[in-house]
Amino acid sequence: MNPLLRPCSRVGIDVTRRCNFVCKTCFYRWHPSFNAAHDEPIEKIVTSARQAQARGCDHVVLVGWGEPALWAPLPDFLREMVRMGMSTSIITNGSVSVHRYEEMRSAGLNHLHISVHGIGPVLDEIVGVEGAGARQGQVLSWLKKTDWPWRMNMTVQQANYKTLPDIASMCVEHGCKHIISLGFLPHYEWNAPDKLRQVAVHPAEIKPYIQAAGQIALDAGAMFTIRYHPMCLLDEPWRKYVVNAAYVLYDPWEWDYEHHGEAPETLWRSAQGIGDTVAIKEAPCLSCGARIHCGGWNRVYCAGFGRPTEILHAIDIPDKTPGWYHLQNPANLEKGIL
Repeated sequence: MNPLLRPCSRVGIDVTRRCNFVCKTCFYRWHPSFNAAHDEPIEKIVTSARQAQARGCDHVVLVGWGEPALWAPLPDFLREMVRMGMSTSIITNGSVSVHRYEEMRSAGLNHLHISVHGIGPVLDEIVGVEGAGARQGQVLSWLKKTDWPWRMNMTVQQANYKTLPDIASMCVEHGCKHIISLGFLPHYEWNAPDKLRQVAVHPAEIKPYIQAAGQIALDAGAMFTIRYHPMCLLDEPWRKYVVNAAYVLYDPWEWDYEHHGEAPETLWRSAQGIGDTVAIKEAPCLSCGARIHCGGWNRVYCAGFGRPTEILHAIDIPDKTPGWYHLQNPANLEKGIL
């Protein structure tokens, strides 16, 4: 166990299933309640935040089965978090009105985390809404004008992977402080190879575009994170930017999944358990020197793209201390706020 690893102190809370997008890669696309007209009551969400604070969390990020910006009690909730001493952020598609984001900022929101999966018509295609790219562009222009720090993620998929460098360039030009390449996660009803192949791209094919986007981010002085990608399918200098499931509880920009407050040894076992639920347990991952950092490739991807011995290779690493790679990325030394 590495005493330098710090547990994530953010709690992620779902508040609504309403959404103004119908994204191709939504976790819930195949679920019966996809885009349902359901909101959680503010009393329940405040209680969840208080419970998180009691176990040591200091930040609330509103995530959502849908678009959290559509949750009506949002400004009142943000003001209550200010009174509690909790900082806040929101993962948003960045396409509601500028007025709504101004309202969030006035209520005390720390920062926005915007899903920027494409530029203009590419975003329209991915989210299934005409004009979505233009509306998101208006919000990004407002962010640039106001100089309000923000973060982004781009879910890598067939429709956008070759444009990742262009997306990164556009975002840093608009003041983005953290570029995140988000590997498509086949959660819930996506756990079938035929569905996966509708949107996903082989990680080896994505490699040059992720690395080019990362270089753009770093050259601009922004932070960079790669989530959910096999380390062996990146050049060595880029492996330190990877956060896979085995280290998700130590990613300061993620959330605690109710593990904050556990003893260090217990938290480490919990983190490794999360990794084991999604990773393959076959060669070459089991014998790979980077397994303590990488955790192994996602088992659904393995089923969708072939056996691991055909697509992966074992690598050696500079240091086998748990968390060594994780601590090499400056983004992982932050507190999860801007």
